[in-house]
Amino acid sequence: MSWKNIVESFLELFRKKEYYSVDYEELNTYSLEFTILDDSFLPRIKEIILQFNEAKILEDKSAELILNESISYKKIDSLLHNIKEIVSKDYSKTYFESSKNNWDFNYFLSYPKNIHKDVLFISNRIKKSLIIEEQSSIIYPILAIKKKSGKYYLWNLLDDYDNLDDE
Repeated sequence: MSWKNIVESFLELFRKKEYYSVDYEELNTYSLEFTILDDSFLPRIKEIILQFNEAKILEDKSAELILNESISYKKIDSLLHNIKEIVSKDYSKTYFESSKNNWDFNYFLSYPKNIHKDVLFISNRIKKSLIIEEQSSIIYPILAIKKKSGKYYLWNLLDDYDNLDDE
């Protein structure tokens, strides 16, 4: 599939949803990015989640975060296990497409507080050089995390993956 077709398919998807044009550096709130989520990144992700603000409201319909579609956790280590599962699932699909189409990609954590309140996202950034100095990127969230009253809530935003463990 050509880059133009990929961009058009993403635009078609986003036409049905609310989307924004935002600078990547502004979105990469925690300056934490990775291609493979191995165990070396989990302590930093855990620290970010532990320090993240408590949500006033769990549901966020503008972000399509419906409470009964989330999984709640009392233990952060169980949450981290499923975060790793979701990222690994997306990686397995993105890696082969990226290799075939000569794209680069990475995952990163963001808190787009100007768009959504009290939600932490892990997103995938796919990029391809259009001209040597210019890059074009598509960014999509793969999961969302909120915390409230000592519990952590996880939303899997991948359309084709629902096999997650709860506590």
